[in-house]
Amino acid sequence: CHAAVAHEMRSYRGGDALMVARGFKPWARWWHRCNDPPSRRGVAPRSCAPDRARSMDVQIPIEPRGANRGRLSNYLASAFAIGVSMISLGVAFSSNRTQERLLAASVWPALEYGTGNRSEDGRDEISMTVANSGVGPARLRSFQVLHDGKPMPNAARLLNQCCGLGDEPAFTVTSGTRARVLKAGDELRFLRVPRETNATAVWERFNTERFETRVLACYCSVLDACWMMDSEQAEPLPMASCPDVPDEQEWSG
Repeated sequence: CHAAVAHEMRSYRGGDALMVARGFKPWARWWHRCNDPPSRRGVAPRSCAPDRARSMDVQIPIEPRGANRGRLSNYLASAFAIGVSMISLGVAFSSNRTQERLLAASVWPALEYGTGNRSEDGRDEISMTVANSGVGPARLRSFQVLHDGKPMPNAARLLNQCCGLGDEPAFTVTSGTRARVLKAGDELRFLRVPRETNATAVWERFNTERFETRVLACYCSVLDACWMMDSEQAEPLPMASCPDVPDEQEWSG
């Protein structure tokens, strides 16, 4: 029995890649089984051969030298490929945004408001004009003329509100603005008031009050980008969409 235990211990110490699955417990059991008298154990002595069914040797494979280095190289190559893909995606997205901006700039409209008191041929005539100074067409969605914050639907209502027209007739030249499209460089004179055909007092009063008149025009490009032109603001204000204006509040001429 002692010889069997010594043989098992030598096999454990001599093997580099061998290990006993259950450690020293089987040897301790064999030791007591071989040295304790039968009367103490209460059973007849049994063979002291190692219990091969309970003690089994497990062989652990040893990886070749350089295997971890190859695995690390694979990880680095995968990470590099993912990084290149992400950079390519970012470049494509940036290029797409650039193309969209270039397209929007090529069809960008810009409405401007102006007023004057002299016609092209030198006559006294008050005029109100909107012009498209952009590079793309402007589609008018709404157009309002306000005085004292109130919308004026036509010239007679405006002259009566600002200048006390009363029952006197008004001789004006007007133009409608509903659903108009102004291409680049076009202008729209929506109101002209000649002096020679109107009462002098009304004309002179309106020559002053025209600076108190506010013009609001919402327009969109062919790409449905919209802006609000306000005669009291230096630049048009970008809008998600043009507001709905009741017919009775929109300028009709």
